[in-house]
Amino acid sequence: MLTALAVLAAACSGSVAKPAATAGPGETAPFKKTALWIEQGGQAQPFGNGSSVVVGAVNVEVFIAPYPPQREGSIDLYITEKTTGKPVETGSVDMAFDMYMPHGRIRAEAQSTGGGHYLVPYKLVMPGEWRLDMTVSRSGEVAALALIFRTD
Repeated sequence: MLTALAVLAAACSGSVAKPAATAGPGETAPFKKTALWIEQGGQAQPFGNGSSVVVGAVNVEVFIAPYPPQREGSIDLYITEKTTGKPVETGSVDMAFDMYMPHGRIRAEAQSTGGGHYLVPYKLVMPGEWRLDMTVSRSGEVAALALIFRTD
């Protein structure tokens, strides 16, 4: 999210852009160097834990604990107004975890903990690469974001 800005019109479409796994001889594949990506334009880009991205009219900082992600953990979102930087404390944040396996989506709703922070505890059924489709809804405005992360 350091360099990537994404508002994904089809974030919940179910299509998943798998991180590129090519590397030259003796190199580590790019997806092996990081555990978190943001999807933009159908391509996954590395994203740092604690980084932020503009989604519609809000700025969203994403913190995953523990990091690197495990099968069980939590995601803390800090959502602020893009123009003023003030914490967003109204609206809702819905999430759906999905995998490249046909076991279904795992839905979650972020709980507001105050001061613009939203917390989502999660427990995933297996290790691997997971896609997290997130929608931020407030005042009739909906913005979407997609993250991909790998658990061991």
